[in-house]
Amino acid sequence: MTIILLSALDSRLHTPMYFFLANLSFLDMCFTTGSIPQMLYNLWGPDKTISYVGCAIQLYFVLALGGVECVLLAVMAYDRYAAVCKPLHYTVIMHPRLCGQLASVAWLSGFGNSLIMAPQTLMLPRCGHRRVDHFLCEMPALIGMACVDTMALEALAFALAIFIILAPLILILISYGYIARAVLRIKSAAGRKKAFNTCSSHLIVVSLFYGTIIYMYLQPANTYSQDQGKFLTLFYTIVTPSVNPLIYTLRNKDVKEAIKKKKAMEKSNDSSEYGFILVGFSDRPRLEMVLFIMLVNLWGPDKTISYAGCVVQLFSFLSVGGIECILLAVMAFDRYAAVCKPLHYMVIMHPQLCVRLVALAWGSGLINAVVMSPLTMTLSRCGRRRVNHFLCEMPALIKMACVDARAVEMLAFTFAILIVLLPLTLILVSYGYIAAAVLRI
Repeated sequence: MTIILLSALDSRLHTPMYFFLANLSFLDMCFTTGSIPQMLYNLWGPDKTISYVGCAIQLYFVLALGGVECVLLAVMAYDRYAAVCKPLHYTVIMHPRLCGQLASVAWLSGFGNSLIMAPQTLMLPRCGHRRVDHFLCEMPALIGMACVDTMALEALAFALAIFIILAPLILILISYGYIARAVLRIKSAAGRKKAFNTCSSHLIVVSLFYGTIIYMYLQPANTYSQDQGKFLTLFYTIVTPSVNPLIYTLRNKDVKEAIKKKKAMEKSNDSSEYGFILVGFSDRPRLEMVLFIMLVNLWGPDKTISYAGCVVQLFSFLSVGGIECILLAVMAFDRYAAVCKPLHYMVIMHPQLCVRLVALAWGSGLINAVVMSPLTMTLSRCGRRRVNHFLCEMPALIKMACVDARAVEMLAFTFAILIVLLPLTLILVSYGYIAAAVLRI
């Protein structure tokens, strides 16, 4: 969303490269939202079913969006070729009309491919087989369920894969062949570095995406490994779309400058809020790590976690959750000061206070975890070792106890008042004052 908004709002990013990057960002959002919620719902509870219509929609969008990404990455490689090899003619070659046409070709190719393959796959007779041994309704898994000869369908899938996967990959390799030759002709080290930085992000994304797609869709069904297929599906439907924005923004000077520009424009009103947001986002990788461990356990037959791993997971969850509760209250106070005390905002929210408030949030969350984690883990469980949950979370672990846990529950409730209810009250009070101030405007 940030990349799309920056590409639209910052005039310096109104270039072909960022037009295609905005398309890729939108595509990645569709990729994850189109398949992950259903997958997590099925993994969460005892209901492991998906309706026939739901399966058809999921298959259609996975095929369509995967095809779009293959062609779009080739289009982006051609854009980099024009930028590096034809710099003086770049704006003439990559004019807005051509950019729109190339993006349209990418989207139409992907959805056209899906329009052909999705119905053909779903119409295969399965002789009553209804169990899809996969996280998603994906074409290789559905073809593997068929009880008839699928040679013709596999041949059609392979033929389309040549146009949707191999042809774009060949165009990417040719483009980068020309780019490599042009870079080697550059005599200055600075020029070579600039050219390399221009293309390196795209090359990383191409390697991540095509490496998994080729394995999934360019091999016969009888040689397809179901377990490997599951893992690779998670990789290109979750990991690749998630890291694409990071790869492009962290290695991109223009995007960093655009973000700095937007921050500077709003600094008079929002300086401390940006600091709180950045500090707050630093707890996201821990949550993603917990999610990754959860998916590893769900993926394979091994549903175990070590005692030490359970302790670390519980501690991380309690501390990060507590930090976020207080940090949201701190951010609400910051908004109160900005709206209700605009003339005194910079005096109230001075850097020293901001640091103290952030330290208070982190310190409170960590203290909550330091106190509650050992008390929860030392409860006697009389040999019970099955945690009826995705994670080692405090309520699930307390329920496993075979002794009276009311003392621990009361302490947990006390901490919840301080860590959850008190910050929530401060948030509501802050927004009460904000609402009153807004109504007076």
